[in-house]
Amino acid sequence: MDSIYFIFFLLIYWNYLVTIAANINYNLIYPKFCISILIKNEHVLPYFMGLIEDWRYPKDRIHLNFFVENEDSGIIRWIQDFPKGLYLSISLTENENQNWREFSLNFGRRKSCNFLLILDTNNFLLRDSLRQLISFAELPVVLSPFLDSPMQGSVNNAQELELDFEFVWREKLDFVRVYFNF
Repeated sequence: MDSIYFIFFLLIYWNYLVTIAANINYNLIYPKFCISILIKNEHVLPYFMGLIEDWRYPKDRIHLNFFVENEDSGIIRWIQDFPKGLYLSISLTENENQNWREFSLNFGRRKSCNFLLILDTNNFLLRDSLRQLISFAELPVVLSPFLDSPMQGSVNNAQELELDFEFVWREKLDFVRVYFNF
């Protein structure tokens, strides 16, 4: 009879160890993301949130922080009615006088996230965007729309080419798909 209890105890202990190992692997594969979003227009918000829900990334590893500059009740009501259990946390900030980017950095530090995305609703990231950004974590890469461009005016290099067949040779090292809006 004691051997049955011992075998039963071993099975329970084995199940416990497998569960812990699965959670450790899950946390290493999918690090925590903090996403801070500046909402400028109410009409873009459902489409933007639809794209976030379509991401191929576990929603229970994502903290969302919405930043509303103007106190439009439609945006605030839409965020408050959004389902809360889908993401790790959802918060709303309604202060006009704060620097929302600095607030976003502090939000990411408080939540102890591995990655922080600071977006507004004009930037659309598609399905595999988060996993592609994670794959660049080992490289010393900074992706930021806040950096000043060294060129004056447009950032499109194709405008600089003239029609007398002068070309600039480039070597393609790697790329990441970035969607932006001017």
